[in-house]
Amino acid sequence: MAPGSYPRGGFIVFRTRPSRLAPGREQAGEGSASAEVNRLILDRYGPPGVLVDGAFRIVRTRGRTGRYLELPAGEARLDLLQMARDGLVHGLRKALREAQEKEAHVRKEGLQIQFDGESLAVNLDVTPIGSGAEQRFLVLFEEPVHPARGERKRARAGRSERAGTAAHLEKELAANREYLQAIIEDLEGANEELQSANEEILSSNEELQSTNEELDTAREELQSTNEELNTLNEELRTRNDELSQVNGDLLNLLASVNIAIVMVGEDLKVRRFTPAAEKLLNLIPGDVGRPIGHIRPNVELSDVETLIGESISAVAAREREVTDGQGNVYSLRIRPYKSVDNKIDGAVLMLIDVSALKLARETGEAIMNSVGEPILMLNERLEIVRSNHAFREAFQVSAAETEGRFIYDVGAGQWDSPKLRTLLEEILPRRKNFEGFVVEREFPGLGRRKMVLDGRRIESGEPGGGVILLIIRDGLPNRTDAARGIHEA
Repeated sequence: MAPGSYPRGGFIVFRTRPSRLAPGREQAGEGSASAEVNRLILDRYGPPGVLVDGAFRIVRTRGRTGRYLELPAGEARLDLLQMARDGLVHGLRKALREAQEKEAHVRKEGLQIQFDGESLAVNLDVTPIGSGAEQRFLVLFEEPVHPARGERKRARAGRSERAGTAAHLEKELAANREYLQAIIEDLEGANEELQSANEEILSSNEELQSTNEELDTAREELQSTNEELNTLNEELRTRNDELSQVNGDLLNLLASVNIAIVMVGEDLKVRRFTPAAEKLLNLIPGDVGRPIGHIRPNVELSDVETLIGESISAVAAREREVTDGQGNVYSLRIRPYKSVDNKIDGAVLMLIDVSALKLARETGEAIMNSVGEPILMLNERLEIVRSNHAFREAFQVSAAETEGRFIYDVGAGQWDSPKLRTLLEEILPRRKNFEGFVVEREFPGLGRRKMVLDGRRIESGEPGGGVILLIIRDGLPNRTDAARGIHEA
């Protein structure tokens, strides 16, 4: 390269010797100074240019760009194509699009612009920076190096004005052709998009038409359903009369049942009672119409009026155990009395002898607590009915923390196993028992435990009255180890 000449693009590269200063001082001092020198050199000797985003909006400018760009009239916008001077727009648009599509450097030479009454030749350099949504484009404006003023005058004198005009017109014509070609391509793309949108609109129209047809069909179905409902209403009215008759038959049936039943109204006066209730509650036919609190039954019913009032006000059943003078245990169940039109019109009291059942339950609890292995008793809904002393001691839980809860919810959900669910909910109802099911879980405060479960299903003969015994027989620590807090690894 000849002395005094510069590399293409107007950039000057300086090579500096490495500094012998300490690394820290070199970075702190010479680093900032070098950056400032580079900035001054680029601003003074580098070509002017702009940095634009993917939509060709100016993000940053460098150098004096007034010869190539100007703000358009109206609302101020930083759109590069709107700010470019005449003669640059067509070539600049094509260069930007080529750089965007090819993601490569594009150069355009020999573009002509008018500035201060003079015609200037300009070269364009467009370089993509980055990719994707963060892609930017560096646009540099470069004027070709002209010969000296004297040589330029001699060359201009020897140049034919007509030839220069023709060349200029040819360049403008070529640029206009490129611009028109770009516009045609844009129009073709827009036409394709409009055609696609039109097809989507036609498809939506067909869908709407199909939906309209479905609505018409649904309207016809609703009309047919309405007619069926009217017919059904007539049938229900007839059945209502039949139910009134059936209700009377049921009342007669209750009178023949060997269960102590008493019906009272909202005023707590006796309406009707079964023969079995006469002896147990010390009733006579003359007690009909008397308040239930005035009756002196053979069982302990001191707060029966309060229980009836709670059942009626809460519209819910109340249940408790009472005893007679001979020590027999009865289950007192109080339910709201509902009329035919589903209105609360009193309450129904029923006394069932559960002495044998209570004895069997107490015996079962005693047997469970005497067994050294942990045992759980579950109902049909897999809720824990009873847990023996060995279970509560082995897993360090109380009766309140287990009884009445689903087995899957006990503790931190350690018993919620898909295989155990299958055994309890699918296999056990069919096979009545299972043995040798291994469970290995982490228990808070106890560590990891490996257990072997046996299951037994005991039927009661009544719907929903059966129970499930879950016996845990292997892999548990003995009481001494549990007391010391020994955990398995």
